[in-house]
Amino acid sequence: MRYSLHTQLRPKEFTLTADMVSLKKVYAEGNVQWTMARVQNEAGTKSTFLDCDMDEHYNVIDHTTDLFKHLFRGGTHPIDIHEYIVSAQKALNLGYGLVSKAPVALVVAA
Repeated sequence: MRYSLHTQLRPKEFTLTADMVSLKKVYAEGNVQWTMARVQNEAGTKSTFLDCDMDEHYNVIDHTTDLFKHLFRGGTHPIDIHEYIVSAQKALNLGYGLVSKAPVALVVAA
């Protein structure tokens, strides 16, 4: 299976060294999909590429609307993905935590 969108998100200095693998978890609001691949740069440094995508809506019509929004505003923010997963699965330990920083001052456009 080809993951063309995920391949396009890969940093250009890396090339795939193995097939991409994708896992999907269905939640009530939408799917979370993790796509992983082994990559290598020209210097020979090997790494693992991880692309995480969350569909904000499980409903196909709402999801299609999200696709158009993402063309202009970018995809789902990683913090949104984290917050949804930990709220949907209370006992889940993701192996990391988020630490709040001081709030950013309000910016008003001129």
